[in-house]
Amino acid sequence: MAKAGRLETVLPVRLGSGGARDEPIAATEEMKKAVGELLNFNDGIYRIYQLSEARVSVYIAWWEPGRMSPRLVAGHTPDVCWPGNGWLRDNAAERRLGALREELSATGFAEGEVRVFRMQNKPEYVVFWHKVGDRMLSYHTGYAPPWWAWLDEMWRGGLNLRKEQLFVRISSDTPLETIWPQAEMAPLRQALLALGLGMAAKPAR
Repeated sequence: MAKAGRLETVLPVRLGSGGARDEPIAATEEMKKAVGELLNFNDGIYRIYQLSEARVSVYIAWWEPGRMSPRLVAGHTPDVCWPGNGWLRDNAAERRLGALREELSATGFAEGEVRVFRMQNKPEYVVFWHKVGDRMLSYHTGYAPPWWAWLDEMWRGGLNLRKEQLFVRISSDTPLETIWPQAEMAPLRQALLALGLGMAAKPAR
């Protein structure tokens, strides 16, 4: 996975001929209402790229082993935080995202969580991954973990929960399946695979 201080240099500085800018992580939907909480990550970045026909936002956080409980990280996924910031989840649109799942698989990525959110009828297309050790967590319910999640956490991870974690969220104002395979996205795909989002990651279900 990542190492502290590496994310800024691992991510491409631009995609194609478009520009890019870094924003404070507090500006992400995951943190707008949680700036007073301590996510306690070792390294994080929120970079926004302007492609020729789309805007792509990349939010990544990394925790060294033992730094943060996976259950607490799970409390700041788009499923939890975006609705709290006024976004509505479009379940009907999500059922039509098979093409994005196919594109992710075709480009060597582990299965990610794909979502569509809307605000004032403007859609935002999202894919995110939460990796703990060598396993990808799966969010079947699409909601915050229940009170008994710590038991499930111990069952999956054993008594030794000291594993590094990586959270990656990609979002765009354009359907991701249309831009993901494009050549100008290649540097970002390569950077994300280098961070450990490839198919070798085992699903934790």
